[in-house]
Amino acid sequence: MKSPVAVLALVGALALAGCDRDAPFGPLPPGEASVAVQAFYEYDRQAGFGGVDQRALGLRFQLTLPGSNTPVAEGAANEMGVVLLDRVPVGTYDLRVDPAFLGDSLVMTEIDTARVTLVPDDVLTLSVGVTPVSGTVAQARSLPEGRRLWVDGIALNGRGASFDQSIHVLGSDSSAVRVNLPTASPGSEGDSVRVLGRTVSNGATRYLADGLVVLVSEALRPVVAHEVEVAEVGDASGGSLDARLVVARDAVVADTLTVPFVGRRVTIQSGDDEFVALLRNQNGFDGPLVPGTPVVAIAGLLVPDPDTPGRWLMVPRSRNDALFGQLPSGG
Repeated sequence: MKSPVAVLALVGALALAGCDRDAPFGPLPPGEASVAVQAFYEYDRQAGFGGVDQRALGLRFQLTLPGSNTPVAEGAANEMGVVLLDRVPVGTYDLRVDPAFLGDSLVMTEIDTARVTLVPDDVLTLSVGVTPVSGTVAQARSLPEGRRLWVDGIALNGRGASFDQSIHVLGSDSSAVRVNLPTASPGSEGDSVRVLGRTVSNGATRYLADGLVVLVSEALRPVVAHEVEVAEVGDASGGSLDARLVVARDAVVADTLTVPFVGRRVTIQSGDDEFVALLRNQNGFDGPLVPGTPVVAIAGLLVPDPDTPGRWLMVPRSRNDALFGQLPSGG
C-alpha cells in the first residue's frame, strides 16, 4: 500500500498534467493515457514509499513495447520523486527503470507491475523502488570512493560507545568497517544489522559515511574480541585490523594524558612495544589511573588516531572491556 505522501504526490502530478493539456478540464484525447510514477530509494526493507525511504530525484522511468528495448515514453523524477508520462498512446507496455540510471550501483527492488495495457483515458499510478547494491565488508573497504552499498554483519558496539558516532560492523569475511551515523540509530553490541553507507577514504583507512542501519535481529551472538599482541595494536597490524574489536594482555600503563571533557589517552606498554588507548569518561572510565598500573587485559575498537597519522587508537566500549591489576605495595 502506498503511503499518503506518495498518493498525494501522484495525484498532484496528474493534476499538473491536466493543467498542461490543450483542453485542461476535458478528457484525454482519443487513444491516449497517462502514467504517474512515485520513484523512491528503498531503505527500510518495507514495501512502499515511507519510513526512511527517500524520493529518487532524477530517476528515469521508461515504457517499452514488449520485446523491445527502445523506449516509447520516458521521463525523469522531479524533486517530489514523481515521474509523469503524459499522452501515452494506448497499448501494451513493459515498465522499467532506465538501465543506464541503475548502472552497476543500483538495483530495482519494487514495482507495482512490470507490464500494463493502457486504454483510452486511462490514468495509471504506480510506485517504483530502487536501492544500492549489496556487498561484503571487504568490498566496502575496496570500492571506489563515493560508492553507496549495503553491508550485512554483526554490530561490535552501539553508536554511543564510539568517539565519532559510529558503529563497527564485522562481516562474515572477518573484515570490519566503521560506519559513521549522522543521527540516532538502532544497533547494539551483538545485533545482526544491515547497514548502508557511502565509501570514504581518509589516508590509508576506509569507512562508510552518511550511514543508515536496519536492525535484522537483536543479540544474534556474543561478540568475541580478536586476540592480538601489543605490537599489533598501534598500527592495526599494518591496517588490516582497522575497525576490528581486539584484546591485548599482559602489559602496563606507561603514561596518561587527560583530554578535557573526553577522558584520557593512556599509553600501554609491553617491553619495547606500545599503543594508545582512549578511555572515555562517557564509557565509564572516570576513575584515577597512574603509570605502573598492570594491564591484565584490555579490549577495544581500533580507529585511526586523529592526532597521529598512521597510528590507531584502541577505544574500549565500556568499563567491562578493561581489567587492570593492583600496583605493587609502595608503588
